[in-house]
Amino acid sequence: MIDLSKNTNPYFPTKKMKYHLRKSVNNVCIYPDKTADEYEKIISNYFDISYKNVFLSLGTLGVFDMILKYGNFKKIGFLNPTFWGMKELAKTNNCKIIEENMIDLFQYDYSQIENLAKRCELIYICNPNNPTLSDINVDDFLDIVKKCSKCHFVVDETVLAFDPKFYEKTLFRYVSKFDNLTVILSCSKIFNIPGLRLGLMFSNEMLLYKIKKNNLIFSSNIMTNSILDDLGKSFFEIDRNKFCNNFELFINKLNKDCVEKIVKNNGSFVLVKFKDCVLTDDLELFLLNNNVKVANVSKFYPDLGSNWFRVSVGRKRDMIVLANLINNFVMKKV
Repeated sequence: MIDLSKNTNPYFPTKKMKYHLRKSVNNVCIYPDKTADEYEKIISNYFDISYKNVFLSLGTLGVFDMILKYGNFKKIGFLNPTFWGMKELAKTNNCKIIEENMIDLFQYDYSQIENLAKRCELIYICNPNNPTLSDINVDDFLDIVKKCSKCHFVVDETVLAFDPKFYEKTLFRYVSKFDNLTVILSCSKIFNIPGLRLGLMFSNEMLLYKIKKNNLIFSSNIMTNSILDDLGKSFFEIDRNKFCNNFELFINKLNKDCVEKIVKNNGSFVLVKFKDCVLTDDLELFLLNNNVKVANVSKFYPDLGSNWFRVSVGRKRDMIVLANLINNFVMKKV
């Protein structure tokens, strides 16, 4: 099965990581360190940031749960559509959810963000947005962070980690300058290790002090710890242009006769909106019958509208297979 539905890096984990993971199995009978300080220092060294501004937890969901619990945030703002999991966590933590539909699905409106921030204690926002790929302009966004100092901004850069211009667009280096800014990033996607549940958090020392003080001892795990040095080093060595090239190959080979719109923003996926002549449920089934899986994203995010597919990055040959199958299907519809 070619799975292009998960937004994960098809070139990871590396052979070296797999070797270290297999080797770490021999140590599962040993308790990990009481705290993750040593491993947070490993990550902080690679990201050139103080380890006091770094926290490791169980994926971005685990990180966001800790932020809500120990940051004592109760009025949480969301711009829809956005990643559904964070909203579920806010409900679980008995937070009041304040949500608005995006004025423009494919471009953030900064006046809307600012107005929402004035009514919330915390805003969660993806950069780029999952599922619409709208992205943040660093200067415009930091102006709002500075003006709305009573609102805490949590920026999820999981999709941005695939962008060749990550270092120009990321906000993690600003967390020591703004007490109301936190950046989170899932290692599940960029390293293709969702089973290990590892998320990174970059934030101010005071919030992280509260979280680490209340964090369970022995909360890291031996297997994840065994590859942290590989992860830190690999993050800055990944050839992100390869993702862009593979998407361009897919788009160029795709028959556009039944395509209404394509949204691409150098992230971990592209969006394809088909014309009404294509029944996306039928196309999804056709692809599954040919051992290819993509996300019929309109099912999960109805705010997007109908006929949207989300295609995650794949190897070159996988993108060619997908384009050819879609072309074979739509030829019957033209």
